[in-house]
Amino acid sequence: MWSFAMEWNFNLSTSSPTYPQSNGTVERSIQTVKSLLRKAADNGGDPYTALLRYRYAPISDLDGLSPAQLLFSRCLKKKLPVTAESLEPETQRPRNELIARQKRRKYFDRSAHNLPPLKPRDVIRVHKDGKLQQGVVRHTLDAPRSYVVSTETAAVIRRNRRDLIRTRETVPVCYSPMDDFDPPVSPGASEQKCASSVSASESVSTSTIPSQQQ
Repeated sequence: MWSFAMEWNFNLSTSSPTYPQSNGTVERSIQTVKSLLRKAADNGGDPYTALLRYRYAPISDLDGLSPAQLLFSRCLKKKLPVTAESLEPETQRPRNELIARQKRRKYFDRSAHNLPPLKPRDVIRVHKDGKLQQGVVRHTLDAPRSYVVSTETAAVIRRNRRDLIRTRETVPVCYSPMDDFDPPVSPGASEQKCASSVSASESVSTSTIPSQQQ
């Protein structure tokens, strides 16, 4: 996948696990298609006809353009007769309309506030395997609010800032195997395990974790 993106010279942006909101447009499209297929199956209809209707249905706020017109620059044939002129290709440039739709989202995001950013070696807690595990921030990613962290079980995971709780606990010493996120490390580093730098008697219990600040 990454080699294909490099070969075709486009940026591949992925979303953080457990945070589908960051990929909201795709999630909404999948929900729409699933709903169409489910309704077609319940009514005994043809799923391909349902998808065809979706592809030539006009999109609101885009001057009546359909998904097919945005992709192919022309209308699709329907089950009903259409004129040959309506099937002629015509380049569509709805850039201004799309920008206007994105600006309208600001009304929905007025109450949203970003959490304070994290830095490498910040101590955090993260939900994993049904537990609130301790970990350390390794580094940030290019995607907004996305971090790579090491947990106390020597796991290297990627999470959104919303899933990470910064704490005042002592920094644990965590070493984990090499992964796709990090630059190459020394051969012996991958053999070391994650161990806390403080004893069990000195460690801070989960109940003393301060609440996450907005």
